[in-house]
Amino acid sequence: MNLAHLLRRLLGQNHISYGELAKVTGHFSLNNLIGRGGFGHVFKASLDGEICAIKRLDFPDVQSEGGLEREIMVVKSVSHKNLVELVGYCIDGANRLLILKYFPNGSLRSKLHGSGDVLDWEKRMKIATGSAKGLEYLHEHCKPKIIHLDIKPDNILLNQDFEPKVR
Repeated sequence: MNLAHLLRRLLGQNHISYGELAKVTGHFSLNNLIGRGGFGHVFKASLDGEICAIKRLDFPDVQSEGGLEREIMVVKSVSHKNLVELVGYCIDGANRLLILKYFPNGSLRSKLHGSGDVLDWEKRMKIATGSAKGLEYLHEHCKPKIIHLDIKPDNILLNQDFEPKVR
């Protein structure tokens, strides 16, 4: 049984075709690029009427498939209001993509170091408290426990109400 088949069986109908993702991102156009990270590029797109963040992973080798499988399984197995939610995924040959909820206020880093509005203390406390609750859930309440190990402002996303979502 190959990885794509195994994931479809484990995760249900969250597999989205590469062709559909290429189409909704304008074939991964730089116009839709909203971020770059250590593992890939993130594009903004509308999928089934919802705005999503599509993370195109940059490790097409077979050895990395186990890491992708673990990441998908971990993200799908946790559920907390202060954690990023996985919407779907795509594995098609060397193409590996994760579809995540989109957060209109971007990352905490963009709010702290960007040229936009300054976060008032009430929002900062809301972000700090929510982020801590998300981490507590991962570190104390998941079975098995998940230690984040990479908490930084880039990995805290903010929804329209400035509720933090740890990724």
